[in-house]
Amino acid sequence: MQCPKCGFQQTKSEVCEACGIIFAKYEEFQAMAQEIPQAPAAEVESEPITPPSPGKDSNVKTLIIVVLAIALGVMAAKIYYGKSDQPADRPEVVARQPESVPEPISQVAAPFEGQAAEALPVAQPEESYPVAVNQSPAAFIEIARNATVFIETPWGSGSGFFVDDEGHIVTNRHVIKFDENKLRAFRDQIAQLEDALEEEKKTLKTLKERLETMPDGSRREKLVSIIRAREENYDKYDRLYWRLQEQRRQIEYSDYAAAIKVVTLDGREFTAYDVDYSDDFDLALLTLKGTYQKPIKPNFQHLSPGTKVYTIGNPSGLRHTVTAGIISGYRTYQETGTVIQTDAPINPGNSGGPLIDEQGRVLGVNTMILNNTEGIGFAISIQDVWDEFSGKIVQ
Repeated sequence: MQCPKCGFQQTKSEVCEACGIIFAKYEEFQAMAQEIPQAPAAEVESEPITPPSPGKDSNVKTLIIVVLAIALGVMAAKIYYGKSDQPADRPEVVARQPESVPEPISQVAAPFEGQAAEALPVAQPEESYPVAVNQSPAAFIEIARNATVFIETPWGSGSGFFVDDEGHIVTNRHVIKFDENKLRAFRDQIAQLEDALEEEKKTLKTLKERLETMPDGSRREKLVSIIRAREENYDKYDRLYWRLQEQRRQIEYSDYAAAIKVVTLDGREFTAYDVDYSDDFDLALLTLKGTYQKPIKPNFQHLSPGTKVYTIGNPSGLRHTVTAGIISGYRTYQETGTVIQTDAPINPGNSGGPLIDEQGRVLGVNTMILNNTEGIGFAISIQDVWDEFSGKIVQ
């Protein structure tokens, strides 16, 4: 059969061997796209939106309030992830949401409690990896950097890294899976903006009718100026509305593997073939086809506080950035898991990237920060990653 997206001829009828789309999902996507009103192409621009000047009219104020609510939601989206059942006496821990996420969400705390490193169970012994005497830490870090990838979805981006020779990549669940509760809130706020635009349209109609009966003079000129300014602002918010509608459409119909783009250090781009989500941890496992990048080796040992470590990720679009810090301690996470506390920077876009030692071995998956603090970040232990995906990762 022929792929409806790229035209590739093949015998399989479920997944395109060339571009990786799932035919059933693609047909559903196209069908739903027909039902959603589309804005004229010329109106969808990327120019910044300037709020209208405050006035006495309540409709303008309503429009400003609705758009500000969406903007505040977007800002809150950058410090997201966790569970909502956190006891009040536990410190608030939130994960970094992928950068440039326009979803209007609020902060959600993750359950977390401290535990002394000495009380943690000892992980399985580390496999012995020979260290070449002529290789510096920088050489090992570069190897790990080569295995780290940039992950992009319709709503944001993050990081990940290869864990075996079979195309498996570990990342955070929140990097590639959009929360349904946040999507519902996003829909509601778009609806509020739509209502405000409708009210403003009625107000403009009333003002124009008044203008037709008004004699020439300074009052008429002032009304003409008011109408012109309000029409300009209406057009800007209308373009914003259509952009948000398009973003909603992409989010609603892109929760499948082919919508996830993976970019390697050398610039090659791949789409995910399959995705596995963890039920217990903020983890996901991507499967790629057609690439066999050398993976990062794991280090299952609990290293001493003060040990130097490095993070690799894509903060604020700066791809494959390396930052340094130390291990501050080990903590229990969601009752059963272990997180590594570190002062190595974990910024938006670092989520899902590796925390590595000086031999380039991965210790954990960068995941969370302690809200309203600096230098307190967390990575899910690589031992928990291996236990969670033991049937998938080829060891």
